[in-house]
Amino acid sequence: MANIEKIPTEIGKYIGYIHNGGEVEPFISDIYLISLPVAGLHYYIDDDFLDNVKRDDQLKFYREKNNPRDEHAILVRYDGVKVGYIPRNSNKILSNLMDGGKEIYGIVSNVSDYGAYKTIWFKVFLRE
Repeated sequence: MANIEKIPTEIGKYIGYIHNGGEVEPFISDIYLISLPVAGLHYYIDDDFLDNVKRDDQLKFYREKNNPRDEHAILVRYDGVKVGYIPRNSNKILSNLMDGGKEIYGIVSNVSDYGAYKTIWFKVFLRE
């Protein structure tokens, strides 16, 4: 085994750093995951409400494990008001993160037309 050449790699340098007492620092900023529209928004609020929603405003997410329509449902609230859900086709991994104790949240990107309705587009972040 002594004649096997060790090839230096970035991960090897990192492991050596930790092995020699180096400390790993947490992420300085939260991790961006995906951009999505709020699903079902027109069922809960009207276009007048959307005049109050501004870019960079925060959205809070709440798991609805007992939702009869979707076991992975994630409710979206803006300033305490229910505005809709994370789309069903994008919520499974996000719900698993939340169920595992991770905190995710949204930041409004814009309010724009989405088909026949207006909707809130947002970026999802993982707080680390």
